Amino acid sequence: MKKNLFLFVSAASVSMLILLSCSSTPPPSSIETKEQPASSAQEGKKARTITLLIPRLMKETVLFPDGTEDEYTLYTYSPKGTLLKEELYDASSRQLLEYSEYLYENVALAEKRTYDGNQKVKNRKTYRYEKALLVEESLYDKADDVQIRSLNIYDSQNRKIEWRTLDASGSVIGINRYGYGSGTTPERIELLGPGENLELTITVSYANGRKEKERFELPNGRIEKEIVYTYDDKGRLTSETTYSDTKIKISSTLFEYPVDKNEPTRAIYRDAQDKPKKIVQYEYEYHEEKRVVYE
Repeated sequence: MKKNLFLFVSAASVSMLILLSCSSTPPPSSIETKEQPASSAQEGKKARTITLLIPRLMKETVLFPDGTEDEYTLYTYSPKGTLLKEELYDASSRQLLEYSEYLYENVALAEKRTYDGNQKVKNRKTYRYEKALLVEESLYDKADDVQIRSLNIYDSQNRKIEWRTLDASGSVIGINRYGYGSGTTPERIELLGPGENLELTITVSYANGRKEKERFELPNGRIEKEIVYTYDDKGRLTSETTYSDTKIKISSTLFEYPVDKNEPTRAIYRDAQDKPKKIVQYEYEYHEEKRVVYE
């Protein structure tokens, strides 16, 4: 099956959705130095134009443990690198299973439309912003009736502090509440179900600016599981390992990289005995982008 972009956490009566992302800055492919006029705020500083290699994920292939291809996704971008389309194919028949198109207003994603392999609408998702912050997402079915709405609330530092999910009738079916320390990444996430009953608490710890561990705790205080993250000496995520409340390994994911890139080329999903369950391969194109920095 295609990899999920979201992690679904089930607790008691409701499945809560948490977006977990990991980003990295691509290394410069080359650096050239030249003098440029500086603004008043940059007076006395020397300008440099650096050239970065910006990655674009072009193909994602899911394989069975024996290496046989299951399915693959192709990605299409605008000349400026904006994602326009993704297409999911069955690997053996090369048949199109579904595809999604992305529509933008200025530079902000406004709508995602998903179709089946016969070009019939499956669903669409709309996005609404206020002051450049995403405040509402609405999911519509093929009849164009709203099914789910998500509302985001932010604090004075533009950090998301609540994500409220409503069903078609407007009833609340789940709430995520985010707590922060001094930074911009959440250190505590509370998952609440209908009636705003606490169902799960996730505590996130960091080391050297990187996510180190996530701890999942039930309302009765029992630890449901822990996820431990490890990195190489370049700061690249190399593994995610999930343990039970008794510290027994449940599953793990290993990430492989080229020597000179920050983007993984393979992810190996393994069971408790470290046997592969599936493998995902990633293929990229790299495009040069010049930026001016002042030192």
